[in-house]
Amino acid sequence: MASGERGIPWRQFLPAVAVMSLAEFAHGGLLYVLLREHGERVLRLSPAEIGVTISFYTLADLSMKVLSGALADRLGRRAMLVFAMSGSLATLAGMPFATGVWILRALVFLHGVSASPVGPTVLALTADRVDPERRSTAVGVVFTAWFAAIGCGFLVLMLLSRLDTRLLFGLLGVEFAVALLIAATLVPRGGRGAVEGRAARRPLLEVGLDAARRLTRKRLLVVGLFCQTLTVGLLAPVLAPYLKGHQGLGEDQILILAIAGGGLAAGLIIPMGRMADRVSKQWLMVSSLAASGLVLAGLAYTRSFPVLIGLVGVAGCAYALILPTWNALLLLHAHREQRALMLSAFMACEQLGFMAGPASSGFIEGRWGPRGPFLAASGVLLVIAAVYSFAAPMFRGDPEALDPVPGSEEPEAAVCSVQSEEAMR
Repeated sequence: MASGERGIPWRQFLPAVAVMSLAEFAHGGLLYVLLREHGERVLRLSPAEIGVTISFYTLADLSMKVLSGALADRLGRRAMLVFAMSGSLATLAGMPFATGVWILRALVFLHGVSASPVGPTVLALTADRVDPERRSTAVGVVFTAWFAAIGCGFLVLMLLSRLDTRLLFGLLGVEFAVALLIAATLVPRGGRGAVEGRAARRPLLEVGLDAARRLTRKRLLVVGLFCQTLTVGLLAPVLAPYLKGHQGLGEDQILILAIAGGGLAAGLIIPMGRMADRVSKQWLMVSSLAASGLVLAGLAYTRSFPVLIGLVGVAGCAYALILPTWNALLLLHAHREQRALMLSAFMACEQLGFMAGPASSGFIEGRWGPRGPFLAASGVLLVIAAVYSFAAPMFRGDPEALDPVPGSEEPEAAVCSVQSEEAMR
């Protein structure tokens, strides 16, 4: 393979990453700042009513995730991103004119429907355009842009939150309009060759049943997906109260911990992705999961602030390694004809795990005290690490999902197709 082919074709998938970044910037500002400001200042909603309204977005995103992935495989990557940006722009345009809470909730729900294809479509397009030996690096770029966009959207809208909310809705509308323009003009059409064409000729129900059959064969992968995000959900509602109440930390100290962990993770995702392209994914995953589990156990018992900074830094490094490695592994299990659909199903499993976490966390904390959720999350990660240390076949990927070697499989398939046509004549 020529050197150019071995590299990452940045121009072929970065436009989709730009679309996703613009959309997630807008979502970060809308969900975490603007809806709350608009609900309180314009519609006079209570915090509980605003929380329920925001949950309509999550409900729509989860419920439509698998269907949107199937449509991305059937209609093509560009068409799905154009739909997502068009729907997001239209629903956002109606929000400042909503006269009641249920009208706003309906628009937020439809906005979630429009946003649901973005993540799996961009990851599927990345797999379409990037060779398997470079995908961890490419996935690192995707997720760095994704998280940075959400964080920047939150921070910018926080700084502008005193402005008129209709002006802020207009600012986010410009974001979606630019994203729509990029999606319609620069994002490549479809995936590799006639893959989408073959998938599009199959009935949608048949495609869904086939994907479900493939998913049942990946039980170990699915359980890992659910459990990893379950640990995040276990800690999300208790982390800040634990650090303030049990550890006695002030807001400045918590901010330092957030920078030490989150900043380190964001800065290392791309370099760790490069490492994952060169080293065994299995042992990188096992070691990072085990390190995360040990860190959480340490957080439950450590009261020294310098030690806490060190533990959080290790957790940030481990997360930066898990993220690109894990998602590159998922791409090895997403069949070429069903990439977006399979990725959507994987993401739905992750969301279900995250949603199950807070309820479980409350039960565990009530029964075993404030350290309980940390020790439970630690135990889950250590068990996954132990199981995955014996799961070498899973890390080689699904043979049916692997891309054919150029010049080998597809010409043979073409010859078989010609021979079968001649036989039919």
